[in-house]
Amino acid sequence: AEHAALDCGAGIGRVAAAVLLPRFACVELLEPSAAFLDEARRRLPAERLRAAHCAALQDFTPPTAARYGAVWVQWVLNYLTDADLVGFLARTTPHLAPGGLLLVKESVARAGAGFYADRAEASITRTDEHFRELFARANLRVRACRMQPGLPRAIFPVCMYALEAT
Repeated sequence: AEHAALDCGAGIGRVAAAVLLPRFACVELLEPSAAFLDEARRRLPAERLRAAHCAALQDFTPPTAARYGAVWVQWVLNYLTDADLVGFLARTTPHLAPGGLLLVKESVARAGAGFYADRAEASITRTDEHFRELFARANLRVRACRMQPGLPRAIFPVCMYALEAT
């Protein structure tokens, strides 16, 4: 695609390199660790790295003119409060290009057990129902949802959501 993709919680750029760059003209990285961003800059082709934003999701607002064919959010929403999660999604959604998707990959708590708060990690694992409620509050519709197959029962299921603006 001719559009850029935004990799949220980009780390050292593994998802950008393996998933996003084969599908998009360029990427932007969003990562709170400057050291991780430095490593990502070394690993990714400079001509295809449009920007590297050193910020936490709850503090990030996309540049005014930015348009994204995809916004990839993987295993970072569990560190946000509900209000910060909705705020991030609501600020990012208007920057999706026509037909663009916000893609979320997160661990989910099993419905009967409710959410799981990990105090040591300062994270919350939400249920699918909880995620869907937050997506709706951010004016996003679930276009597709898939559980990652083959995971052992002893760990949380992993769900992948394709979201679009309502």
